[in-house]
Amino acid sequence: MMLRFDPELEIPPDFESDDYANARAAGRRGRRENTPGRTGAATAGGRGSRARSPSGAGGGQEERAKATRFRRECPPPSRITARPSPFAINKIQQFQLCDIWYFTSEGRREAAELQHAIAEETFGLSKTDDGLALRPMAAFKPSRKVVPDSQLSWEQIMQGKAVMLAEMQRAGWNEKHLLALSKFYWDLDNHDLRSETWGTAAIVLYHARIRRSWHESLQRDEGFNIAIISEDVLRQAVDDVLNASRVESIGKLNTLIEEVKGERDRRSSGALAPRGPRRGQDVTSPHHAANADATRGQMTAASRTLSVEGKEIDRPPHRLFEKAHDARASQRAPSVWGGTGTRYPPAHQLPHGMESQQDAGATRAAALSTRKGSSYAPTGSAQEDAAPPTPTTSTNAPAVANSITVLTNVLKHRAHEAFTPLQADQWEFFLRKANLLRRIGRIVAHELKAERYLGPLSRAEVESLIGPFQSSPLGIIPKTKPNTYRLIQDYSFPRTPTPLYSSINSAINSSDYPCTWGTFTTFCLLLARLPPGSQAAVRDVAEAYRNIPLASSQWPGTVVRVDEDDKFVIDTSTSFGCKPNAGVYGNVDDAACDIIRSVGMGPISKWVDDHVFIRILCIFIGEYNRRRKEWHRKIAAAGGRHHEGGRIWYGGDRLPDGRTEEFDEDMSFPIVDLSHDSPRPATDTGFSYNLQDINRVTTRLGIPWQESKDIDFANEFPYTGFVWNISAQTVAISPEKKEKYRAAITAWQASRMHALREVQQLYGKLLHASLVIPAGRAYLTNLEAMLGIFGDRPFMPRTPPLRPLMTSSGGSTSSRAHPFIGQFPAPAFSDASSGVGIAIVINGRWRAWRLLPGWKRDGREIGWAEAVGFELLVQTILQHNDEHPHFKVFGDNKGVVEGWWNGRSRNRQVNAVFRRVHAKLDDCGCVAHSRYVVSASNPADDPSRGIYPPSSLLLPPVPIPEELRAFIIDFDAPFTAAETGLQRQGELPKPLAKEPRDSTAIARAYEGFERDRQNDELLRDELEEWE
Repeated sequence: MMLRFDPELEIPPDFESDDYANARAAGRRGRRENTPGRTGAATAGGRGSRARSPSGAGGGQEERAKATRFRRECPPPSRITARPSPFAINKIQQFQLCDIWYFTSEGRREAAELQHAIAEETFGLSKTDDGLALRPMAAFKPSRKVVPDSQLSWEQIMQGKAVMLAEMQRAGWNEKHLLALSKFYWDLDNHDLRSETWGTAAIVLYHARIRRSWHESLQRDEGFNIAIISEDVLRQAVDDVLNASRVESIGKLNTLIEEVKGERDRRSSGALAPRGPRRGQDVTSPHHAANADATRGQMTAASRTLSVEGKEIDRPPHRLFEKAHDARASQRAPSVWGGTGTRYPPAHQLPHGMESQQDAGATRAAALSTRKGSSYAPTGSAQEDAAPPTPTTSTNAPAVANSITVLTNVLKHRAHEAFTPLQADQWEFFLRKANLLRRIGRIVAHELKAERYLGPLSRAEVESLIGPFQSSPLGIIPKTKPNTYRLIQDYSFPRTPTPLYSSINSAINSSDYPCTWGTFTTFCLLLARLPPGSQAAVRDVAEAYRNIPLASSQWPGTVVRVDEDDKFVIDTSTSFGCKPNAGVYGNVDDAACDIIRSVGMGPISKWVDDHVFIRILCIFIGEYNRRRKEWHRKIAAAGGRHHEGGRIWYGGDRLPDGRTEEFDEDMSFPIVDLSHDSPRPATDTGFSYNLQDINRVTTRLGIPWQESKDIDFANEFPYTGFVWNISAQTVAISPEKKEKYRAAITAWQASRMHALREVQQLYGKLLHASLVIPAGRAYLTNLEAMLGIFGDRPFMPRTPPLRPLMTSSGGSTSSRAHPFIGQFPAPAFSDASSGVGIAIVINGRWRAWRLLPGWKRDGREIGWAEAVGFELLVQTILQHNDEHPHFKVFGDNKGVVEGWWNGRSRNRQVNAVFRRVHAKLDDCGCVAHSRYVVSASNPADDPSRGIYPPSSLLLPPVPIPEELRAFIIDFDAPFTAAETGLQRQGELPKPLAKEPRDSTAIARAYEGFERDRQNDELLRDELEEWE
């Protein structure tokens, strides 16, 4: 391209002219008032003819800086706070993300130091909403020292957020955003997670991630409420922090393992040499050599003796966890204080507790396995396989110049020796002296002595005997009796199968090994049918599982490694921890119980290794056997033996609540009077048998009773954590369990987040308590739901739902042992129709309610409406029932009927209804039994659909509970405003008639009710006949 003019002759722009006043003023104040259009016009005018635009000149005069007014009475501020850097302020003004570090004291201090490093009159172009603008260059220059939010301490974040919020307010941020941010920081700062060791790190990580996401969403005009804590993001932050900690720990462990292996290899090759003299010690000094020899002699003697209270006693010949100890001498790090001396007096130390011990008569070579402790940490890389050369002049070890090198050696030293004042060898000595050390290994020793363990054997020996094998981790758990433990083998390890192997339990179905279990319901029914004066005794089989031998084909899966060295034992008996073993032992125990029954003793019930033996007065044996014979007939008619999962049970008649009678025996053996078979105490006179009669059979069978735990025959006895009273027909939580459960609830409420194990433990306790507090089941559904949210992260704490939790302070802690003694004499039904209403019918009389518009929300649906009908039916019965503590109600919704059997529903709103019903029943001391009826036989179906029977059959008005007044109204009440609006629009639900039903349908329902009533009367007579 040909030049048409000389560029050297081009007149440069005059930036001091009025044409550039706008740009200069905007640059000085950091504002965005100058528009690209105005700036462009001034530039064009200046570069060409230098002609001035009148409008541009005028604008320049308006924008020229002016001196502010003088305020005589205004004092200076009491405190001057350094502002963040222009870069940070620019980010805030641009509504962009800026690292919190810029607002901390460190960031603001750096901003103040660099304030004059960049010329204030140097500008750069900045993009604005409608073009470009000039900004001071300082606004574009980030700090080289900036620390990301994820790497700040929480204290730095809280310090910086206050300044950041002030700058955001100054920049004109939306007040709602600022309030949300303030709440965001308040909630994080007070979060329960911060009390955990790793919690603050997780909070810092969550803060960094969620704040970045929030700014990005603002840029897309999709901002969210940052004040709402995202449990999912927080949970992921916790996971990442824990995973990072695990990775770091594993890395350190691997490093330590490699160092230990290397040290072991050097030691085994005899390559260890004595260390050089201590720092500050003359290596040629005869005094040093003499001291070294003297110290060796003293240490050799001291290694075998110890002075305790003025007496010298032998040291233990073996060491506690000896294989895990590192044999290297203790290495102390040098002091980093300048005033610390470098010369030390001769040391006469006892060997450190982590050193290996040699026999007293052993000859110590030059390379001792127990050396005199060095007074410094080595910082060089001197070879240890040869003694260092002896210098001819006295010399001191040079000072360590690099503190990082010192710290590195300190860390290596700490990895091998914990920093603690506790002396391991002294702990070992006193444990042995007091005979306490035996507790650690006595479980394995006991098993070897009992010959249930065969060994110890090497791996090669085990494989030669039984072939390839798999071992599982071994553990012990304490029993309730002090100083007693239960052996546990974790046959479920590994929890997740690996390509190399899977757990033993993963290949076993426990349902293939069923046995009988004396469940709570079964035991209640058993006690309810006993004649007056009956008594029970409780006995526990000693080491129940361990009494059952395993077939040799099972031995390859039960090998136990008992030592770090090549030592294994073969477990030839069943143990806790393996899926089928409850059934394997239970089958043998079932046979034992049947043998005892066959000689005339009983009834008997059991739970694992706990057995309840019940005896009756001899005067009732004949009648009781007649009833047992009838129960046996009904059991046979109902199909006899049933197998469900890992349980065997026997079914009989239908109970008043619709369930089937459950027995843990088939009643085939009669009770026999054994009172004259042997002499017995007066307390046993008149009863069918006693403990000695049991022992005559079980001794021959070889059953080892734990006699110290025997509870002799009595009217009241403890069993499965409850206290049972036969004559009063009650069962209650024992005082010890009450305190235990209260403590568990208190501990739970003290923390906001919980791991899976904590949820399982609390749920198990409260589920057990709900057996005698049926209303409690309705409060456990949230714990049940929480059990399923952990997935494959059982150790990561989670926040439970903010829903009611059953507490031990409310409700009765006892209940009637038998489930029924009578019933309400009139048939009672309830029903609901979606969109129309709810109705109840009692003995042909009815009452109905309309469902109000908007009722179907927040989890309320037809199941809730059916439950409300159930509640109104129970409430009506309670208003008119003065003499029948037990009554039966019918409904055609199985979710409600069977949910009431279980005491709770999975639906939150239905659960709330159940809780109210439980409270009303408890206040009256009554029990409601729900029964299912098909819809075609439910007389409440028509009125629930708006097809009302004659008003002459109306029940008296029923008060609507306050919790329901927003959702239902009496069927004959005037329309509400919402209903009137729907009626005008033609959208008000109308009565829904079903297809014509057979007129005999309801008659059949009443006939069924009458049959149930007659059966219940027979059962009630059966229960009361003893009296």
